[in-house]
Amino acid sequence: MSLWQAILVFLASAAVLVRAGSSLAGYADQIAERTKMSRLFVGTLLLAFATSLPELVTEVTAAQAGAPDLALGDLFGSSMANMAILAVIDLLYRGQVWPAVELGHARVAAVAIGLTAIAALSNFTRSTNGIGWVGVTPIVIAAIYIAAVAWFRRMPLLARPGLETPKIEVQRPTGWSERAAAQSTRSL
Repeated sequence: MSLWQAILVFLASAAVLVRAGSSLAGYADQIAERTKMSRLFVGTLLLAFATSLPELVTEVTAAQAGAPDLALGDLFGSSMANMAILAVIDLLYRGQVWPAVELGHARVAAVAIGLTAIAALSNFTRSTNGIGWVGVTPIVIAAIYIAAVAWFRRMPLLARPGLETPKIEVQRPTGWSERAAAQSTRSL
């Protein structure tokens, strides 16, 4: 395949992803509305997973081709690009994004930062330790991700002061998540 053919296929594929992305956002909103799950939870779990599927295929393909730098570069690079996109969206909508979102996004961001830090630090500390053929880092990242999703689902919605409280029934937190909810809402 020539360079120009590769560029054309790349641009066509990107156009398909743009169209699919806008459809996914609309359907995720409908799922949240009809299931009475919070948009934060649906966005964090379902929409994020669906929009990450192209990256998953890219990473697997790069790993199979023996290009781990391409795989890791895509993951860290897309994370950087996502933050830049968020900043641009807030600028375009004149600062209406940050003040209007649920405070629970801070929890999601903290977990994302932690997981990214673990992945980045593991790049510096190459370890041969693991369980079978799986290294320690992927196991730790997967365990933290699963625990975080359970935590997000059990935590109450945190509306910003002055905003209307969401009219979504939320499962009452119990155990450790109840204590965490009490601590996180104490200052509100």
